[in-house]
Amino acid sequence: MNLQSGEPNVKILLYGDSIAKGIVFDESSNKYTKEKDCFFNILSSKLKATIENVSKFGNTLIRANRKFDEELAKIKPDMTMIEFGGNDCDFDWDKVAQDPKAPHLPHTPPEEFESLLSNFILRMQKQNIMPLLLTMPPIDPFRYFKWICKGKSSYEENILTFLGSEHTIYRWHEKYNLMILEQASLHRVPVVDIRKAFLSHLDIQNYLCQDGIHPNGKGHKLIADTVFRFMKSRFPQLVL
Repeated sequence: MNLQSGEPNVKILLYGDSIAKGIVFDESSNKYTKEKDCFFNILSSKLKATIENVSKFGNTLIRANRKFDEELAKIKPDMTMIEFGGNDCDFDWDKVAQDPKAPHLPHTPPEEFESLLSNFILRMQKQNIMPLLLTMPPIDPFRYFKWICKGKSSYEENILTFLGSEHTIYRWHEKYNLMILEQASLHRVPVVDIRKAFLSHLDIQNYLCQDGIHPNGKGHKLIADTVFRFMKSRFPQLVL
């Protein structure tokens, strides 16, 4: 592994969802777009390492698992940053709205999320690749509830029947974040606590897009600064 030795040509794989890909909601165009100053681009300009970003919009651990070994074999990273959870804990809200009293599962059930994340870590360790887990930026449950309801009163009523309260969205999201921290502790791998960085600010809404779940440009800078501080502390030889 090149990380500790300070050898050149260090490779970092960034594997995650739309947050890692740098997707934000642009209110002026009313659509999702790529943030020029996303945390990936900021980090790429501040580290002496090649960062390969294979993150995808809508990605979950279940989907990522299908190509994980292929990506590791192709890129041969020294470190892999893992950023998942936002889509994993999410539900098919259209189906929930259509039948709120039926049983509904998230895209990746908790037990499967925990198992897959553990498996990802073990596979990396077996290949002498350092796993670096990123926790999940907090969600604004009220904005996100409004977003998934799409302005339909029937959606609001039915989804609220399923949830019980808008606060449930935050608690459910936090459950997955806790699993990330637990897996990091269990396997003794480093974790960058992105969530803590956001929650250190009272005005976290100013760091999130209108949809309540994607960090905006300001949020991406916060993520980049948080990861950079970790890298500077642990791997100063990789800092420009």
